[in-house]
Amino acid sequence: MTNYAHADRMHDDYPADMGRIIQIRDVDEDDYRGLAAKAAAEGLSLTAYLRRELHQLAQLPSMAEWLERATDRDWGVSGEALEQVLRERHEEDDL
Repeated sequence: MTNYAHADRMHDDYPADMGRIIQIRDVDEDDYRGLAAKAAAEGLSLTAYLRRELHQLAQLPSMAEWLERATDRDWGVSGEALEQVLRERHEEDDL
């Protein structure tokens, strides 16, 4: 049984109004502390803070959707040029 199948089966045992459970392993200690501090600064538990952030993230378009929308418009710049700039920025962020 895959982890997904197990998680889906476990979810079936919960009441319908309960959301899905997401477990994230191997979170960097500094990231954990930073997130916990942000949650505390807003008077939220880490769970409530992460739930809110995940909801906001889920509302954003994927990069492919964003690029499709952006390239559907006449910006005076080709889609390839936009994609190249975004890739370069992403690579810079990873450094």
